[in-house]
Amino acid sequence: MYVDGVVFGLLDTSRRIPGARLAEKFRNFTIAWSRYGYHDLILENDSLDDLLREALELGYTYCLVQSYGHVIGETWIPKHWEQVDFQTALEQWIEKHDFFVTGTILRSSNGWYGLADDCLLVNLEHYKAIGQPQFGSPCTQVAEVSKPCVKPEPDPDNERLHSLEYTGETESATPRHPGWNFVDASLRNRLTVFNFNKSVDGNRIFLCDQSQQKMKAFEAYLDTELGDYSRLGSNTELSSGQKQFLGAIDSQVKESRKGIFLFNLESYEDVLEHPDRYTPPLSSLYSVAAGFKPNMILHSLGFDNATRMVFFDYSTIALEIRKFVVSQWDGEDFPRFVRYLMKKFPASDVFYQLWADLAADQIAWDDLEQLWLDEIGKWGGESVIKKHWDAYRNLQHEYIHCNLLTDQGKLLAKIRNEPNAAIWWSNAFFTVYSNWLHTADERKQIYDDWLRKLAGHNPGIFLYGSDYNNINVNHICIGEYLERYRKECNSYLQPCKLYKHEMRL
Repeated sequence: MYVDGVVFGLLDTSRRIPGARLAEKFRNFTIAWSRYGYHDLILENDSLDDLLREALELGYTYCLVQSYGHVIGETWIPKHWEQVDFQTALEQWIEKHDFFVTGTILRSSNGWYGLADDCLLVNLEHYKAIGQPQFGSPCTQVAEVSKPCVKPEPDPDNERLHSLEYTGETESATPRHPGWNFVDASLRNRLTVFNFNKSVDGNRIFLCDQSQQKMKAFEAYLDTELGDYSRLGSNTELSSGQKQFLGAIDSQVKESRKGIFLFNLESYEDVLEHPDRYTPPLSSLYSVAAGFKPNMILHSLGFDNATRMVFFDYSTIALEIRKFVVSQWDGEDFPRFVRYLMKKFPASDVFYQLWADLAADQIAWDDLEQLWLDEIGKWGGESVIKKHWDAYRNLQHEYIHCNLLTDQGKLLAKIRNEPNAAIWWSNAFFTVYSNWLHTADERKQIYDDWLRKLAGHNPGIFLYGSDYNNINVNHICIGEYLERYRKECNSYLQPCKLYKHEMRL
């Protein structure tokens, strides 16, 4: 899931951010968007040097430092596109380079070189070997520093640096950029200073800006559903990073409550085996109305004619489409059925949750065919899906419109205190929508309340999904989970792992 030996460090830069509210929001965005791909410890400190020393003392090999407001981009890309996410790009970078520090190289004619501290990757073994140098604050006095060989990117855009390399020479300069001492220490020890490559840079966004006006303009959108924002507009009052971020989340914040997932983004690994103390068949399965994972849960854990299927979702259209699929699809050639479905439920009325943030009229049907082939592979053949679907359609189905963030009562009223029941809520407590509107503390309060109420209705129900911090939950019943959660899960910076299978949601 993430790179071995890497710990994430959160640099408290709240003093640079105008206002406590905006600083807290930026902090939460950085943590939340990190949690899509990273489920381990996050260190936090207002000193970059102290962060690195703590990471080193804990035995890590690398530390990825992020400042408040740095966001790791998150987009669903089909596997067959062979594009990489941030974690994969980071892993590939580490495998191919020997470095002390890499990040964004700063330079100016009268200020020498430095490093932006929005995002840095530090090799802690080199950091220790060269004496744990300080990062280096901007200076106004002349210093004797290493003279680098400047390597531009090997393309026509020579504005972007590739690296600074050792020459053995020195020069006098006034290092006015932060991180200058890291650059100097690296070069003195014959270690090249690299810029992040485009694969890494393409997966990250920085929300902070030196313009107070742009920071205030961004702050005005907080705690709203972006009704006044349009990613098609000029939005000149915002920085490029702010526009990129709002553009990425715009449709999710505005449209997700009328959204539908035809396929699942997450793995089925957590449901392919029975949890301990579970005896088939399922008595009831409570599930969000998304993709084929509810069916894989039924298929893997076992069901019979008495099994009760209860769908819940905060999207009414997701429930309507699920009911339509159950009644109309015959279990064969799902891409063909999707074409028919999209005519019955046009994109003007439905937010189809598609790969690469594509609109329904932008998709390539070859991609849909490949997703279906991937699904068939997970089941072991289309005939297996067909046989399952024929039996599944005969089950009792119930559909409940509810938002687990604001209205849990409708679902709780349907939950029976019976053995061998299961619930899958996917990432309902950790969506783009919830992460934009709620802080981690607010999401935790909602999640804690949900756990307590769910345990009161059925203490033996088996759990599948992720928590408010996007940490997986599976192969455990609510009674045991709640007891351990209260004892062990006290910080979203150091999450507890109450699961058998870890997955990327």
